[in-house]
Amino acid sequence: PRDRKAVLTDLKLVYTADNEEGAAAALEAFRAKYRKNYPKVVEKFADTRSLFSFYKYPKEIRASIYTTNLIENMNKQLKRNTKRKEQFPNEESLDRCAFCHYSDFNGRFAHRTHRGFDQCRFGIELLFDEKYPADKPLQVGQSA
Repeated sequence: PRDRKAVLTDLKLVYTADNEEGAAAALEAFRAKYRKNYPKVVEKFADTRSLFSFYKYPKEIRASIYTTNLIENMNKQLKRNTKRKEQFPNEESLDRCAFCHYSDFNGRFAHRTHRGFDQCRFGIELLFDEKYPADKPLQVGQSA
């Protein structure tokens, strides 16, 4: 869109709102403003069931939840590493290469705390204990 900057600014108001109600109001304002000019963009935000799920977590870690920078970086590095090798003799060798890459990546970042997590560690532990009580073991096939 030619007014891309304005669209992005208005959309940013949705995910930077202080709470879920504010985000829902900002999204409704966004929909009303752009429904006529960008119906396909507005249609993408029709189902909001999972859109605001990050508001259940402490504010300090929300940016880490709604962005994918870490994952994109990891996959970009994997792509770069696999391009160096022209071909793999079989699928298993590609699997081993990917496993080694992700193991190395995890090893390099294992001792780092993601931004905001130290500030709200106690709150996250409470949420975890609430969802997975110690007296009730996780069943096989049970999703998180």
